[in-house]
Amino acid sequence: IRYLRKEILEIAPDVVLSFEEIYNSFVLLALSFLKTRIYISDRCQPERDLGLLNKVLKRIMYPMSYGIIAQTEKAKQVLFKQVKHRNIIVIPNPILKPNKSEIAKERIILNVGRLIKSKQQDILLNIFAQINNHDWKLVFIGDGPEKGSLIDQCRSLKLSDQVQFVGNVSNVEDYYNRSRIFAFTSNSEGFPNALGEAMAASNAVISFNCSSGPAELIDNGVNGFLVDLNDTETYKKRLQLLVDDEGLCQKFSVLAKKKMEKFSIENI
Repeated sequence: IRYLRKEILEIAPDVVLSFEEIYNSFVLLALSFLKTRIYISDRCQPERDLGLLNKVLKRIMYPMSYGIIAQTEKAKQVLFKQVKHRNIIVIPNPILKPNKSEIAKERIILNVGRLIKSKQQDILLNIFAQINNHDWKLVFIGDGPEKGSLIDQCRSLKLSDQVQFVGNVSNVEDYYNRSRIFAFTSNSEGFPNALGEAMAASNAVISFNCSSGPAELIDNGVNGFLVDLNDTETYKKRLQLLVDDEGLCQKFSVLAKKKMEKFSIENI
């Protein structure tokens, strides 16, 4: 705290912008009683429990900020309830437009994200094993601590010929452009950029409706499917519908891309 205060005093900025729930309170504490305007932004699921210390600090320190940036309307509502700040504004993440591509869509169900428990890729594997998937492939982009157990699960489900774990890539856009369906199973999000990028790349999308994020992007039944959190049976039925109905996939993909214009880098 002493170090941060010293550095900011030397820099003498007009404005300080701080990101992340765990750090914002400490930045505000370090810079308390300075004339510098401090804006803060929370990035995680708004109802995430960060422990008693952070909860207490948040209630005391957040009202001292000049303004708060939330990623979603839900996050704004939760923040106001927690800290009663009058200057909270929603600024979603910008969604990057993919480059125009002549790549033909393939029978690929794509999932992009870290391989961690909260992304629930294990649920997606189980669902994929239960649907009539014909000659479809399930492709995971990303890496993380759950990779080993997911590969073991894939083998036990006898899906090794249909499932690919690609790892981290620099050309994720190519995978968005090739895939027909994007399946998202996360149970905790701030703002799901991967979901938005998939929609911008004309993927038909399906997602669990975790407490914040997906509902800002998907209009259920219009440009994708939103499924109640952890309702795996409905998720399975909706995914099967997308696999079977090419016309529905095409409809969702067109309207998904159109919706993402709202989140263009120019608009944000």
